Amino acid sequence: MARGIVLAIGCVAEFLGLCAIITIVVVGNKIGGFAAFPSFNYHPLLMTLGFVFIFGHGILTFQIISNLKLHVSRLVEKLIHFGTLSMGCVFMFIGWSCADSMDGTTLFPHGLDYEGSPHSCIGLAAIIFFGLQGLVGFTFFLFPKFGSALLRLKVVKIHRLFGLFSFLMAVVATLMGATELAMLQSLQSASESTPSITPLVVVFVSCILMFAFSVISIQIQPVMTAEDKDYSQTRTVQEEMSEMVHDLNNTTSE
Repeated sequence: MARGIVLAIGCVAEFLGLCAIITIVVVGNKIGGFAAFPSFNYHPLLMTLGFVFIFGHGILTFQIISNLKLHVSRLVEKLIHFGTLSMGCVFMFIGWSCADSMDGTTLFPHGLDYEGSPHSCIGLAAIIFFGLQGLVGFTFFLFPKFGSALLRLKVVKIHRLFGLFSFLMAVVATLMGATELAMLQSLQSASESTPSITPLVVVFVSCILMFAFSVISIQIQPVMTAEDKDYSQTRTVQEEMSEMVHDLNNTTSE
């Protein structure tokens, strides 16, 4: 994909992500506002911000640096990647803790087991995958950098795949949570004759879907990471040594 197209898709992703955040802020105001903290209304906002928007930026770190032709060291690339995902992790855990607070919202009927819902289960699984990804990424590519260049090249391919899988799980959990929220509020609005948030949720879901599609479209483009470069250099040295040994054997036989 041409560099200009990648940058254009990136700009579209930024716009869609910001639209999703603005929409979920409006939704939060419709269901009770953000006066009290912690309250449940912070949960969808912080999870969207950390688990989708910032996470999406984090997995695109190497693509962004490559397409913007920024001349930074390999260590800086990795630190930006790790730092962005860590920031998303902070928002994610604060948002997760807000899910248990019913202050500021009346959407959940007494006795409703929302913690056992598909949204909660998939969200928890995504958080676990996210944590494992962070552990593997830090220990293999930052410190202490386990294994050889060849091993890290194999691990980074798995790391990319599962990173994208974690992001997709986060998106699915977000969409399911938004659907649950719209359904509960629709039941409440029907009984109390209050405006429905369903149109806003439809806008939010559409923005999240298109944002995810944009991120995936950029992420699947090939890019050379530090591990690719390290292995390329290692492979070149090995090939040169093999050629030297081959030439030496030929000389000896002659």
